[in-house]
Amino acid sequence: MNRYYREPDHIIDLHGCTREEARYMLDDVCFQYDFKTVRIITGKGNHNPEGVGILRSFVQQYLRGHNFSFRPARIEHGGDGAFEVTLRT
Repeated sequence: MNRYYREPDHIIDLHGCTREEARYMLDDVCFQYDFKTVRIITGKGNHNPEGVGILRSFVQQYLRGHNFSFRPARIEHGGDGAFEVTLRT
């Protein structure tokens, strides 16, 4: 295990959320609380008929639009179906 790894301050699971529900939850977690890091679980979108993770894409756009630093989570924490996000340093 990487000795520099740190568990996030908060974890939110957006499985089953609409984009509007996800936006509300993201606004709440990113701007209403004093979290430094969060893990956002979106799932990979494999069950979508188009095979594209619509919620995953939405979350990426949201995070980029607010200039948050993020990366895919470690494989044991969701891999491509989750993001590790730095809200502030």
